Amino acid sequence: MGDIITLKGIQRGFFRVQMILIISLALFLGIAGTLINIHFEKQKRDQNLRNVAEAIAQSPILTEQQTDTAILAEYLDSLRDTLENIDVISVVGSDYVRLYHSNHELINSTYDGTIPRFDDDSEGYYATNDSGPSGT
Repeated sequence: MGDIITLKGIQRGFFRVQMILIISLALFLGIAGTLINIHFEKQKRDQNLRNVAEAIAQSPILTEQQTDTAILAEYLDSLRDTLENIDVISVVGSDYVRLYHSNHELINSTYDGTIPRFDDDSEGYYATNDSGPSGT
């Protein structure tokens, strides 16, 4: 004898399929929302870093012919202390000598990390997630 298919059995089957679809959709939307949020937070962080780098690079203290290192250090120390999520500020001259670093012991030392090639970037600014001499 074959199995008898009842209306109640069909309803249970539809209910199970609907529950599986609803749970799958909720999981998919939750994961997608989290990934999108992470992407936009990363873009926001990178833009913040670009803005800080541009502000420092265009600062009259740096662009003057003779830069007083004591004034530069005081200015950048206060800037770093007031900015959230900025751990290290490092200013390196074209001769690879650090004009400023958050760790004052590194000022006037030779930068031994990877020097970015700004001539490859049309905007002149970019953010990278890399590990340098001071860490990530």
